[in-house]
Amino acid sequence: MQRLLELFFRYNNLLFFIFLQWISLYLVFRYNDFHHEVLGSYLISISGYIQEKNHAIRSYFLLAEENEKLMKENIELKQKLVQTQEALNAARYRIPYSRKFNLLPDSLFPVSVFSFIPGRIVQNSIYDPYNFFLVNKGTKHGVYKEMGVISSDGVVGIIIETSENYSLGMSLLNKHLRISSKIKSTNIHGTIHWRGNNPKIVHLEYVPLHIPVQVGDTVITSSYSNFFPEGYHIGKIIEVKDPKDGQGFHEILVLLATDFYKLENIYLVQNQHHTEIQTLKQRILQYK
Repeated sequence: MQRLLELFFRYNNLLFFIFLQWISLYLVFRYNDFHHEVLGSYLISISGYIQEKNHAIRSYFLLAEENEKLMKENIELKQKLVQTQEALNAARYRIPYSRKFNLLPDSLFPVSVFSFIPGRIVQNSIYDPYNFFLVNKGTKHGVYKEMGVISSDGVVGIIIETSENYSLGMSLLNKHLRISSKIKSTNIHGTIHWRGNNPKIVHLEYVPLHIPVQVGDTVITSSYSNFFPEGYHIGKIIEVKDPKDGQGFHEILVLLATDFYKLENIYLVQNQHHTEIQTLKQRILQYK
């Protein structure tokens, strides 16, 4: 208390001056319309600026929550898209085709076996011949080996190892990985393979020379793949060459839909029949 009084007496002139200045300013802005409007306008500008910055800060911290919400909405849309695609594929092979026959319930309209788990890439390589990526989801989130991985744009790769909280994926930009695919316009099947060169371009292999292939055709996943839903986007054909080795297949270059340079948010593809399929694959070995 003694020190406070000492400070007050030491700066009493300054404090008195500040008090008089405050009284003067109050009287000026209180009883002078022009100054009152100027002060009001100034205070509104300051308040607006502070509120704008406050909103920007709040929005920044809400981005993660909004992003999570959008990914959940994307999952719902992807599952509906897969269900619609499967229903269309089933209807295509109904014979005879009629409206009444098409409405009959049967096993040709199965419930979709695919579901999706949202995730995020926390580490990714694209410049090696054998590239991998790390996902922030593991076994406790329902992730298992041989799950397909996609982005909003296209195919990303396949999970090959898992821990409790993380998963390791083999990228589509890996010379060991091959994805069953087909040309959308002709339904001709082939295999997508990256040969270790441009991270934006892969090859569509094993398409016979007698099959016409057009630049601009879309390449999608085929029904032969257990990792991805049929019809998911892979890329677009940008060049068709004659084979150099004399084999009977086109050399087809495909521009990838997925931009691996910017890859971050992904979806892990969950096949509900995975265990059943793996069991049958193991049984096949006894016949070889």
